[in-house]
Amino acid sequence: MKKLLGKVAIVTGGARGLGRASAHRLAEMGADVALLDIDMKAAARYDEQLSAPTVAGELIAKGVGSLELEVDLTRKSDTDQAFAHIKSELGRIDILVNVARGADYIR
Repeated sequence: MKKLLGKVAIVTGGARGLGRASAHRLAEMGADVALLDIDMKAAARYDEQLSAPTVAGELIAKGVGSLELEVDLTRKSDTDQAFAHIKSELGRIDILVNVARGADYIR
């Protein structure tokens, strides 16, 4: 049984690593997933194996709706536009998984 069927999730930092893994799990549970990342091509550069040309393509292959948006989450206007686009395309927002980091650490 897919417990999240009909739900829409946003995963920030969704291009690779923990964000990508979270997106896959949400999709397996039936949720449509919107992926937000400042760099959606990051997975390829970090040698992660994509089974489709994009992370959204991987999720769509699992039978759920998905879209990718390059967004700088430190800019409120970008975030507002992204959320409006997601609502327009996927109809609603039910879940937020915030994996993205907001800024580089000072060393």
